[in-house]
Amino acid sequence: MKSSFLAFIFDSPSKRFLWIMTAVAFAIRLTIMLLLGETVKPEMYEMGAIASNMLHGYGYAMHWLSYVPIEPLRKAMVEAHLPPPYEGAWQPPLQTYIVYYAFQLFGETPKAASMLMLLNVVWSTFIPLVVYRITTLLGTDEAILEKASRLSALAATFFLPAAYAVITYSGSSLYQLVFLLFFWMLLLTLRRQNVVYLLAAGVFAGIQMLLRSEFLVLGLGMITLASLVATWQFKDRRFLFAGMIGCLMALLVITPWMVRNYNVFGKIVPIVSRPWFEIWRGNNPDATGAAWKKDGSWYCSILADSTNTKLTHEFDAIPYTNAFELRANEIMKREALTFMHEHPTEVATLAIQKIGFLWIHDLYNPQSQKIVYIVFMVATSVLIWCGFWTLWRWQGKSINDGAILLYGAYILFYTGIFALTFILPRYRVYVFSGLLPLTGIGLAWLWKVFQGKVKTK
Repeated sequence: MKSSFLAFIFDSPSKRFLWIMTAVAFAIRLTIMLLLGETVKPEMYEMGAIASNMLHGYGYAMHWLSYVPIEPLRKAMVEAHLPPPYEGAWQPPLQTYIVYYAFQLFGETPKAASMLMLLNVVWSTFIPLVVYRITTLLGTDEAILEKASRLSALAATFFLPAAYAVITYSGSSLYQLVFLLFFWMLLLTLRRQNVVYLLAAGVFAGIQMLLRSEFLVLGLGMITLASLVATWQFKDRRFLFAGMIGCLMALLVITPWMVRNYNVFGKIVPIVSRPWFEIWRGNNPDATGAAWKKDGSWYCSILADSTNTKLTHEFDAIPYTNAFELRANEIMKREALTFMHEHPTEVATLAIQKIGFLWIHDLYNPQSQKIVYIVFMVATSVLIWCGFWTLWRWQGKSINDGAILLYGAYILFYTGIFALTFILPRYRVYVFSGLLPLTGIGLAWLWKVFQGKVKTK
């Protein structure tokens, strides 16, 4: 006889189950916000710094992260928290503008911080619902997928590392939700055989590009892949054409930002101005694969290290014009490529280590050493891989083969991205959140294996 909890999960009407999961997800996230959220002096990261400068009339500007000038006038400017006399594109714009409009409404006050966290609570609350819907589309056996979908929604509801993200201002909750909506549209394309969903995927991809710059590559790639799979499966070239239109719609969404960047820099800068900074942070003499050094001191960054001033002097020599960020990025490109060329073995070792940090455990970030984080991230990683293996094993039987290709592309892309750059805890949470629909399938498979062993005994 089933316990009341199991009966609720597997036997209650789906609408009732989803309403309760939504209420629980909201309650968990709101509680975290009220108990742990900082509103008086919150750390709003780059988004807050740029939004504050915009509010005070300085434009979309901030000093380069971890660059502490030696030149006296620039050093005094940084120490006085004055913005640089140029505009840039350090950060994708969408979350920054959300923070900016909160500042416009309430000023840089606890009210603004509370509103931003409450928005995060709302975004995060909808994630279990979308996870449920995605999981129902991963196959054709409705009975199996309904159970797996409920387990996925349950895992998403209680995935505390993602729930904890509501108290940050980095946009993490929003881009977790937008990616899942994007992926949902791709799967609806394959399951409903409707080209309209590819166009909707293009819109969501464009929104995600304005939140995560790497999605310019991943989003267009996944739309193209889905359109090719649909064209092959349904023998209908309309899907190939719709995929092209979807990619164009994604680019159309980001066009205003691209035009703005062209006006600022005089050249095409699709999303951000500093892609090589991220690569350099994962490939330099002090790199560990994380943002922290092995001894626990902050930043693997020789720009902020007073004992190594070579690059700081180079940065000091760049004129403070709108070209500053692009010229700084070129320096980072040179340094990263030089290090990768001269230290191939160390680069390969770091890459392997970073892959372990992504899928197993990050050894150096202090935020990663909390027991709750470790338990949830390790357990979720195991369930993700069990679910992926199950999809792979069932491919061509009861599982839509387009799903395994899309998930495979997602996993390979982010494994490669972080092998090349570096790991932060919130990056891992984002990647895992995109894979939460696999957790229910993995858990269902593990439960079936466990039941089989019990019956055998």
